[in-house]
Amino acid sequence: MLFDPQSADVEFEASGQRSYERASRTATEHRPAAGFLSVPKLGGVVPNAVLRRPHTHDYRRVVFRHFQTGVLRADDVTSPVDAGDAFAQAFHAWLDRECPKFERLEFQFVLLDAQAVRVDVEIAGNGHGLDVASPLYLGLELSNESFHSIGDRVDSIRRTHPRLMATAVSLIDEASRRTVYVRTPDEFLDMFARWYWNGSSDCTDEEATEELKDRFGEDFEEFHRYMPSAVRPILCPDDARPFRYDASVMRWRKAPVLGAPALERLSLEGDKAARGLCRELLQLKSLLAGAKRRRGFRNQTRNLFGLEAWGNSLFPAATLAMNEDQLVGQLLDDHYNCEMQGGEYTYFQGFAPFATEARAIRRQFADWRHALRVLGSLDRVLTLISS
Repeated sequence: MLFDPQSADVEFEASGQRSYERASRTATEHRPAAGFLSVPKLGGVVPNAVLRRPHTHDYRRVVFRHFQTGVLRADDVTSPVDAGDAFAQAFHAWLDRECPKFERLEFQFVLLDAQAVRVDVEIAGNGHGLDVASPLYLGLELSNESFHSIGDRVDSIRRTHPRLMATAVSLIDEASRRTVYVRTPDEFLDMFARWYWNGSSDCTDEEATEELKDRFGEDFEEFHRYMPSAVRPILCPDDARPFRYDASVMRWRKAPVLGAPALERLSLEGDKAARGLCRELLQLKSLLAGAKRRRGFRNQTRNLFGLEAWGNSLFPAATLAMNEDQLVGQLLDDHYNCEMQGGEYTYFQGFAPFATEARAIRRQFADWRHALRVLGSLDRVLTLISS
């Protein structure tokens, strides 16, 4: 383990209304938290950390290379206890310079050694375990339900352009896949479909009726509010779905979205909120296009942080729902109850090994710098689109 532990049970709150308590203890809670260092709220004051671990040759070499390449600065370090302390201070000083402040996203960067990562990967049920690529890892910790809803803002968005909502959720979805996990309205529809419609979020009322009769009986009054035609407008209307299944060709298709010229035009028209949203969508679109041009990132599903081990995170960095509705609350309750009973979850989205060679180190920090810019734009879009 790397850093002094923090061992306290935590209660999680969503929008101040709903709490989810940890039903089982993960490896993160069992281990001495000399296993990690957390950075609260990213952009606030960064604490120093002390590395409590014997200095192996590989460990010292990785720390030395990061200072030697210049990505970490020696003048950011004050009275280090050892090489690990120096690394932690310098890395978090780098984060303070590069990381924007967030209003919607909630997550933390955590420094871990390979053994700490291995335990969490095993807890998450990833059977093959960890293929160790570095003695040091960067973890993305998601430890809270940060809930936000679009609510009344949907009317302004739809008045501005019929495809603006689809454009926003599509870019949010792509940015999420590239960086940190954000739960979007289509995920609530998928949850509901798994519970009530035999898993198909595109099913018709006729197709859902038999499933609902098995569950509620023959009385239509008992189950009509669970029909697709009643639920979709509440959880995820068609213009909030980034993908739709095309049964005629048996494949998923992206929703039609606005291009850069249309967004530029709309950024000069309509009300102030809609103009601001269009400007930020343009920025996010440009940053995501830049991500595709980065070496090794043409695959649209590859994470910009270079996560190579996955933690089956219980929470997202943010949840975006159409409305703060009773149905949404029930789905979240059912989801967390189910996950907690299964027990194969952690509070980490994933883990990225720190590069060990000079050229790879420079490229990795450049990729992380770009990822942080994407996150800053993603957070601003979420702030503009939600209440």
